[in-house]
Amino acid sequence: ALKCLAALTICNMTKLVDDPRDAAPFLPTLLPGLAKLADELADPEARAVCEKSVELMRRLERRCEGAADADAIRAQIKTHLAKTADDALVVDHATSVATALALRRQFDSEAWTAALEAVVAPWAPKGVDVAATVDAARLAAHAIHAL
Repeated sequence: ALKCLAALTICNMTKLVDDPRDAAPFLPTLLPGLAKLADELADPEARAVCEKSVELMRRLERRCEGAADADAIRAQIKTHLAKTADDALVVDHATSVATALALRRQFDSEAWTAALEAVVAPWAPKGVDVAATVDAARLAAHAIHAL
């Protein structure tokens, strides 16, 4: 009965997940155990609950496969921010800050401007519009993240 309740709890929690990336760290731990439990249980009702949980977790796993990872977001941001400074260390730092904002799903223009302009502006070559470049990086990260 306890195993059935655990499977039911996992099933209900899986239904509450809005963004599959939030559940991705737990899938490798939970899915094999649930699949094993679904195969081993003798009680048909408990097995049905486990099988339903496994199906929902696999559906969530398929949704995770299409989601952009941190490296893809970082690479896209870096291509934009590389225009703002000649110093690789400054670009790397700004890219890390921007990637952190993107992974926290913070795509507010003011937040990106406040976090990045002060870092990049002193190092920007003359004629580079730092605000426009930061905004382009924000939009690119948002487009990748929304996939």
